[in-house]
Amino acid sequence: AALLTLYPGLLMGAVLLRAMAPFRDMPSFTLPGTAVLLLSGAQDSMIPLADANRLASTLTTAGAKVTQATLPTGHGLVQTDLTHIVRFLTDLEQPT
Repeated sequence: AALLTLYPGLLMGAVLLRAMAPFRDMPSFTLPGTAVLLLSGAQDSMIPLADANRLASTLTTAGAKVTQATLPTGHGLVQTDLTHIVRFLTDLEQPT
């Protein structure tokens, strides 16, 4: 998330797992059309869902195409994360 916000255009897209806004005061940036998958855990004790939602909102406002899912898990990764990632990457490969 920090790379996306500090160096817009550096990445063509991103998969963010259990992520939150990296800065209290987010810098001004634009990410027109940048595909971002954001996967959060509903019972994550380290990254509150409100923080993940703030990041999703900030990225969307910057023009990113955000796909967000909240999984019924904590901070640890689960098989469902992999399922979402594969689907996200496969959709990126499909011609539009």
